[in-house]
Amino acid sequence: MRAIVGLSLCLSLAGVAACSSGGVQHTATSSTVGSAGPQECPVEGRWVGMIPGGILAGRMVELTFYDNGMARGTSGSIVLDQSWEREGNVITIVHMNAIPPAAACRVEFVGRYSLSFGADCNSVVASSIEDPCEHRRRTLDGLRARRQ
Repeated sequence: MRAIVGLSLCLSLAGVAACSSGGVQHTATSSTVGSAGPQECPVEGRWVGMIPGGILAGRMVELTFYDNGMARGTSGSIVLDQSWEREGNVITIVHMNAIPPAAACRVEFVGRYSLSFGADCNSVVASSIEDPCEHRRRTLDGLRARRQ
């Protein structure tokens, strides 16, 4: 599976998105890897949890992962649009746009997280593998979320 940055205009057909951002075309695809078991749970969908660290610790965050490789995170008035890709239980995230703009990570700051799903695939814990973006790492490292 593959997700490449781009947000302004996205069209999705059969799990493949074609996006345009600043006149540059991007594509994204996604799929769930592997066979049965909690490690093969789909990440697509809406997840809600409490931010574990940083200045926003204790605030609720909602993360929605779309099957076209795009995602949106919201907490209060903060909105983050990002691209994602998954290989096994490792998810890679790149921030694209943010409201307010200061909340975004630089595009070259790619975050990688391991995902540990509950047996019913309705809960997940994210653990940072590497992420040079400090505020994203403080938001996601140790995040426990439930599928909504």
